[in-house]
Formats: sequence, C-alpha cells, structure tokens
Amino acid sequence: MQDMTLDELIERLTDLRDRGGVSGDSVVRIAHQPTYPFELSIGHVEAVAVEPPEDEEDPEDEEGPKDVVSVVYIAERAQVGYLSSETAGLFGWR
Repeated sequence: MQDMTLDELIERLTDLRDRGGVSGDSVVRIAHQPTYPFELSIGHVEAVAVEPPEDEEDPEDEEGPKDVVSVVYIAERAQVGYLSSETAGLFGWR
C-alpha cells in the first residue's frame, strides 16, 4: 500500500465536505487498531523532515542516498472510546 500524500488527504477531506453531510466545523478523529478499534482525538499536526530508511535506498542508484522528505504527522491527544461497530465496518474492520 502506498502512503497517502498531504494533497490526497486534503482532496479527500474536501470531497467529503463538498458532497454534503459534513461541514468545515465537523470534528476530526483517528480510527485506530482494526482488531480492537478505538477512536482518538487529534492533539497536534506537524511536518517533520526525515531521511528515508536505509532499506528504501536503492543500492544501484548512482545519485547516492535519497533526499530528506517531509512527513506530516497527526498525533493523538486522547482516546475518546471504542469505535462503533458500524464505523469499523465502513473500514472493513469487522
């Protein structure tokens, strides 16, 4: 599975808002742990410059190691409770 980019996340969130049913002031939560699902509130969002792990570098790459990349981290603030079975089902978790 390929990592989601910031632009893809923004596009998906914008699409949800534009289709209706949610507004810009909707609460955002993190669904976590498919086998024992919880929902988490978001505490902080930050971009961090990271170097790719060594195993992702191509030893045949003549240009040398890959450049540092930015990763956006969404940090949990607190566990809100268990994720509803209905919501877990939307993710294919149950």
